[in-house]
Order: sequence, then structure tokens, then C-alpha cells
Amino acid sequence: MISAARFLTIALAATFLAAAAPRARRVLAARAREVFTRRVATLGLIGSSIAMTNDAGAQGRPVIPANYADLVTMARAHVDALTYGHAAWGFGRTESWAVDLDAGTIEWTLPDNVIARAPVQLIGTWASDLGSYRWAWDHPAASPGSAPAAQAVREFATTNGIAELQPVEFECSRESARDFASVAVLIGDLHGLYVGQASRTALAYLGFGGVSLSRAD
Repeated sequence: MISAARFLTIALAATFLAAAAPRARRVLAARAREVFTRRVATLGLIGSSIAMTNDAGAQGRPVIPANYADLVTMARAHVDALTYGHAAWGFGRTESWAVDLDAGTIEWTLPDNVIARAPVQLIGTWASDLGSYRWAWDHPAASPGSAPAAQAVREFATTNGIAELQPVEFECSRESARDFASVAVLIGDLHGLYVGQASRTALAYLGFGGVSLSRAD
């Protein structure tokens, strides 16, 4: 189902973007954290089990809620904030994309021959003709061990008895499929979520890590 998105890896040159780009990323990252905190506060969740805490991790990682409703609320805000931060390098304005799940890489082509590359893993897929979502922890497009974020969701759901996240495949809306993928980004400590058209009827939810930029030849 996702085979249509398995493209050849693009060769990258070593010329980096102008020095202003790192500063812009830092500014946008700071704004992203403000957006996340503001959204969670607006939802009335600050002070509850999902408040940002300094003792949750070295970088102030959030305490993950153990109930589905709060978990989804936090995951949505988290991914929105990450997406906002990635706007600094052009996320959302890409001209094309290519993913190689075997190599674990994703690449986006930006204007002016700029290439953005990041490590990637499949989180799940949603089939529009069936209206169903399937987790990557048991998916024909994901080799064993290649979907740690999806596996982390499975383990978290089992440990905390979150029934909504335990089946490997189930019927749901496109909006709910994005919620599930957002949960994986949060629990899996990924840097962002990309949704790509894998085939005429399938969307691939891909979680990615740190992004590097270069110019193509």
C-alpha cells in the first residue's frame, strides 16, 4: 500500500544554507514552545497530569497522560507546535518529497534546489476506501523493528489500559488517524509528523527526526 512512496534517494551536496537559517530555526522553536504551552493552558490542562514539568526529563519533557482524551489533546497541541517550528526551514512549502523506509530517510525538495533530509519511520497508514487505520508495529510496509514510535504507543496503551490505541487496525476517520499518529510523535519523542499520499487511496503517517539542509547539485 505504501510502495508508491518508495522513491529513489536523492544525492545531496555539502553546501549548506545561509547562516541566518539556524538562527531562524531557534527563534521559531522558541515560539513553538510558547504556542504549545499557550494551547495546553487554554484547554485548562496546565496543572493536571499533562502539565510541562522540569522533572519529566532533561529538556522539560511533558508528563504523558494515561487517559485517551487528555493524551489526544496534548498530542494535537504538541504536533501543532512542532509543525510551527519547522516552518523556519520551509516545511509546508515543499515542492516534492521522497521516502525510503528501508534506509529510514525522508527528503523534501524546496525552492532554490534546497533539500531537507531527516531520519524517518512509518507510524501508520489510513485507507480512504476502507476508512481504516493500521499501525506500523504490524504493517506489511514496515520491517520488524523499524517502527519504534508505533511500538511505543502499543506498549503505553497496554500498560495504561487505553483500549482505543491497542488494536492494530480499526475503522476511523481521517481526523482520528492523524490523532493516532500525533500520539506516536509525542510518545516516541519524534521531531515532527508528515502525512504523505502513498497511493490513490492511502495516506502514510510518517514521524521524522532532526532535519538537515543542503543544496542539490
